[in-house]
Amino acid sequence: MLKRKFNRHKVIIFSGIIVLMLMFNSCRNEPEVIDISGEDSAARSEEELKKEKMLTVNREIVRIEEQLIENYVKRHGLDVEKLESGIRYDIYQENPGGQKIRQGDHVRISYSSKLLTGDKVETWDSLKTRNIVVAESEDIQGLHYALLEMRDQEKGIFILPSNLAYGITGKRGKVPHSAALVYDISIKEVIRQTDNRSR
Repeated sequence: MLKRKFNRHKVIIFSGIIVLMLMFNSCRNEPEVIDISGEDSAARSEEELKKEKMLTVNREIVRIEEQLIENYVKRHGLDVEKLESGIRYDIYQENPGGQKIRQGDHVRISYSSKLLTGDKVETWDSLKTRNIVVAESEDIQGLHYALLEMRDQEKGIFILPSNLAYGITGKRGKVPHSAALVYDISIKEVIRQTDNRSR
């Protein structure tokens, strides 16, 4: 009788030990949960702060550039219109009956470009014209936008903000970073891609 009781106690103790070991083992196998929410939030807010600072800097660059362009317009007494893109322009030799330039047109132009300071960047004169396929050839975006505002045989001045010129990188040796450009453009010939006839 005593032996049976002792055996029962052994079984109960042994079972308890097994249950404790299983519980301990299962706790060790569960993945450790680490609360990183605070750290993640801090990293995210730091990233957001960087983005906000960059936006502030960019807005300030745009504001300064706008002021420089306005000063240039006043200094030279230009009567300009402003496009949504930020380009200011003045068609000083109009040709109301001329063919309006469209995307895909082949145009032969002469032009000069310079910085707002007056420093020359490029010159293509009557002896050295350029052929451009509007909105397709590899020229700065602002030049294509400018041509789309013109007609055959017209002349105009276009002031391009830096984001439509050579942007924050500039053009090595010629255009500094974030520089607006002034183009004086003369349309010599417009050829429609569809009919290849001069208009």
